[in-house]
Amino acid sequence: MDSKMTPEYKVISEQVEKIIKGSNLPEVQKYSLLAGCMTKVAHEYNGTNFEAIKVKLALVSKTMLNAVEKAEQIFGKFKK
Repeated sequence: MDSKMTPEYKVISEQVEKIIKGSNLPEVQKYSLLAGCMTKVAHEYNGTNFEAIKVKLALVSKTMLNAVEKAEQIFGKFKK
C-alpha cells in the first residue's frame, strides 16, 4: 500500500471530513458510516475473499490505534 498522500487523496480527504463534520449525525453514527464505507471498499477490491478483507481491515484498524497511541504520547507530554 502506498502511504504517500497524493494531491487527489488530500482533496478527497478534506471533502469527506467536511461532509462528516457538517452532518448532524451523532458521534457513533459517524464512526459507523466510515466503517461501512471501509467495508464496501474492501468488498469492491476483494469480493468474497473474507480472509483478505479481515486482514486488510485489521491492518487499517491497527494503524488507527497506533496513531491514537502516538497522539496520546505527544499530547500527554504537553499536559505535564
